[in-house]
Amino acid sequence: MMIVLTSAERAYSADVRSRQESTLKYTSRLKAHDVAAIHDSYRERAGSVYTPMGVIGGRWNPMIFRRLEQLRQIEADGVIARRALNPTRMGVRVRLTPYGRTLHPVFEELWSWGTRHLKERGASQGTMVRPPQ
Repeated sequence: MMIVLTSAERAYSADVRSRQESTLKYTSRLKAHDVAAIHDSYRERAGSVYTPMGVIGGRWNPMIFRRLEQLRQIEADGVIARRALNPTRMGVRVRLTPYGRTLHPVFEELWSWGTRHLKERGASQGTMVRPPQ
């Protein structure tokens, strides 16, 4: 397994390695391949932390992961149905199921209540969520 380090990570690794070399008991008995093994062990452990951070990092990735999780949840509840397009690289099509359509009156009532609430005196002082832009 090959791990590629950035220049900052290489500098940090070199600093850690030099500290390890200088603080190890019996440094004079330490062979070059032992120091390399310590360095490789550190690199493997650091890669175990940085790799997942690289996968989930990014401006929108956490929100996308959360939305996909919610999508799978409402699919499991039978509210939506997903169908893979052919060829698969074209993606999937998501649609409301007949059962999902039964939620229409619920959302209509929520929208109506929210509209009335925002017109109430002092509503702007309470909880108010701005719609996505």
